[in-house]
Amino acid sequence: MNCPDCRIECKRKGYDRNGNQRYQCRQCRRTFREPRKDLFGGMYLSPEKATQILGMVVEGCSVSTVERLTGAHHGTILTLLARMGEKLERFLEARIKDVPVEDVQIDEAWSFIKSKEKNKAVADDPATGDNWTFVAIERTSKLVLAWHSGRRTSRDTLGFTEKIREATDGRVQLGAYPIRWNTA
Repeated sequence: MNCPDCRIECKRKGYDRNGNQRYQCRQCRRTFREPRKDLFGGMYLSPEKATQILGMVVEGCSVSTVERLTGAHHGTILTLLARMGEKLERFLEARIKDVPVEDVQIDEAWSFIKSKEKNKAVADDPATGDNWTFVAIERTSKLVLAWHSGRRTSRDTLGFTEKIREATDGRVQLGAYPIRWNTA
């Protein structure tokens, strides 16, 4: 282990209260320990604990149940879920490209954020109101090709169809109507 300041090899100097090895620089006498592994974007959960939490949520446990059984704080659990969701979204967008498909099933699910659209306190608040989740699934393999969450507007629809176009090879059958995008 080298000193972060002097770049000189250091000697071991005991352990901290958590059992992590400490080091001391022979030249500047600075004491430090190895940097923590930042696996989850600033969260210092062990991989085993994170796997346990994610496994429990996938199996259908509520956040309160996971908190009670693992001892992790509910804020930590929700932050872990949000960060893993973002990483998985980037992973799928990078991997699911030019998939040859025959039939694509498209569905939508309605929900609301804070209040329904007709009951919004502030009429033009984009963070509240109706929310639509659009999903495109390949019929035979049940592969989720694309999804989009937003309002039922032409802008969100265009964003969703663009995601479908990027995920497929450009030839999609929606119901009885074949769609071919010009990929040139």
